[in-house]
Parts: sequence; structure tokens; C-alpha cells
Amino acid sequence: MDGRAPLVTPGFLPLQQLVLDPGDELAAVDEPELGTDPAFLMAFVPLRSYQRLARMDLSALTSSIVRNPSMIEERVLVRPLFEDRYIVIDGMWHVAALRKLVEDTVEMGVDLPDDVQALAQACPVRMIAPDTDPAFVLSLLDAPRDSSDPWFLGQRDRLLRQLAQCGRHRSTYDVAVATGGSRAAMRKYHAYRALEQFLQQNPLLPADAARVFPIFHVAMARTVVRNWLDWDDHLCEFLDDEAVEVFYRLLLPDVDLHGRPVRACITSIEEIVHLCDVLETPAARRALVERGATLAEAMRVVEDGTNDELMARVSEAIDSIRWDQQRFRNRF
Repeated sequence: MDGRAPLVTPGFLPLQQLVLDPGDELAAVDEPELGTDPAFLMAFVPLRSYQRLARMDLSALTSSIVRNPSMIEERVLVRPLFEDRYIVIDGMWHVAALRKLVEDTVEMGVDLPDDVQALAQACPVRMIAPDTDPAFVLSLLDAPRDSSDPWFLGQRDRLLRQLAQCGRHRSTYDVAVATGGSRAAMRKYHAYRALEQFLQQNPLLPADAARVFPIFHVAMARTVVRNWLDWDDHLCEFLDDEAVEVFYRLLLPDVDLHGRPVRACITSIEEIVHLCDVLETPAARRALVERGATLAEAMRVVEDGTNDELMARVSEAIDSIRWDQQRFRNRF
């Protein structure tokens, strides 16, 4: 290591120090031009956020915490807000469920198990610095429980905006140490770094960037794609500019000669599989790279080649059968 602080610091925090702000509404505190009262926001936003989360069905989660308090370990990710308060980046449902457990049992005059009460006094958290590489932080997030309402995705969207503005990077060694050497975690980190490179040239709204990310995640798992784009594990970026230009063309919508919108060639994981087939077929790859073919057009070259090969094999099999028939006819 180079003496810098670790990317993630495990610790324990009292429940009252954890600030819920799924919609990233407290970001307005740093924007005085909006004319909002910071003191009002700090008092109102966390309370309203908790109340909104508590109205959701948390019964399964609260029951799980009572049965197995250790389930909350490594679920809560936080960053410093001010003094002794911390914004919950990930794990908001667990924090809300734990808080609801404590408040409901107090109202009902029921005692919680000792180990659950201990969680309220010392909730296990993972702490990150505010300027931590956003690609790394994004790689730590669990899949959202509810993606239909953008309010629940405010902290993720904040990180995606930071990613598009060029994040602060640490060495891949630091990231590997922080992820415990997990290959899956490192691949997810690399996918976010690849997305970052894309966003530098093609700015997208956070919701659109989130929809594109699974494509990068799958692409980074395919050796043929990484080799084509000349991915560098140390620099965490694609180095072949010409190939990158073709790849980005496939990811972005276009317009035809009549000005009508045309959907992007790659909008799903299945189409990444098709891209791999194209890259592994020389004629189709040339059509895609050199002649500017769409993915569908390049796939037709693959299929035509497959059909030609199939017909050749069928023809060969028929010739073999006829030869055998002739041979046995002569024998008998």
C-alpha cells in the first residue's frame, strides 16, 4: 500500500447517527442559490425519509433481523455528513427496519433480544470517504429493492453523476485489497470504469447510465470483447480508439436518412452475445468494423456463413451415404 487511507473502513455507529436520505435531497444544503434553509433540510429530510421507508412493508426484514442479527453485517455503507452524522448510501432498508423495530417495541412495551438492542447502539457499517472513487463505491452497492421510483435511487444517481465528472481513482491493487480479492467484485469495478470512459464522451442522465451499465458488466466478462477494445487492467480503460468508436456507435441511438430515430444496436445482454459471435467470425467482423454494418447486418453474415457450413456438412454426409451404398451394393 502507499500509506493512504483504506478505501473502506469497517466500524460501528449508533443508530441515531445514521442519516437516511435515499433521494439525495440533502445535496441542496451545498447549493445556497436554491434559497433553501440548511437547518430545516437537516431536520426535515431524514425524518420524512424514515417515515416514508417505514410505511413500506418491512415485516420480512424486521423478522429476519430478530432471528439473525448478524445479517445486517456488511449491508450498511455510509459516508460522513458532518460532525458525527453519516449518510446511508446503501442498506437504507436495513437501517429503517432496525429503527422501526426499536421504536415499535418501545411503544408496545416489549423488550428486544439483547443482540438486537446491541445493534441499535452499535450498528455495523462500512465507511467511505466523501471523495472515494465513485466507480468503486458503485461496485459495492446491492441491487436496488425498488427501482420504479427514482427517489429510492438518489444516492446511486449521485454517484453516477460523479462518475461522469471523472472520479478520483485508486490503484487496482487498493481496489483488489478492499474487495478481498473477489474476481466478481473486480469485474464489477472494471465495468463501472468502462462506463465512466463511455460517459466522458457520451453524457447521459443517471437513469440512462444505469440502464447501460449491465451491458458493460456483461461485455467485461467476455474475453473477445475486452481483446477487441484492448482493455488495460492497470489503467482500467479501453485503448483501441477505433474499436471503441465502433462499440460506442452500437450503444447509441441514431437517425436514418429521413431523420427518423433508430434504436441502438445493443440494448440488451443478448445482443452482447451476438456481438461476440460477430467478432469471432472474420467476415462478419469486417462488415461491422470496416463497412459500418449494424449488428443485425453483421449477424446475418454470421448466419449466412453458418448456413453455408451446414449445407457443406449435409452435402458431405449425403456423399458419404451414397458412397457407402455404392460400396455395399457392389459387395452384395
